Amino acid sequence: MERTIPGLPSKSKRWVGEMKEIAATFAEVGLTPKILDGAADMFQFVGDTRLADLQPEDQGSFPVMEDIITIFSEYLDT
Repeated sequence: MERTIPGLPSKSKRWVGEMKEIAATFAEVGLTPKILDGAADMFQFVGDTRLADLQPEDQGSFPVMEDIITIFSEYLDT
């Protein structure tokens, strides 16, 4: 996770639509779309944070996991 999570925010916005498309396909064939709808919600949450403005090629300047968790927590509704 410590290698994967830092790069996630910079790509999260584009994954929202992909998850929704796959969810719709699942629903069309009678499978539950819920897990994919949930993934879309999570990617949207991450995409709405300031971390989403980081560029994938700036990987060396991504915050460490602890800082990412702190930043995510700032965006949670309390």
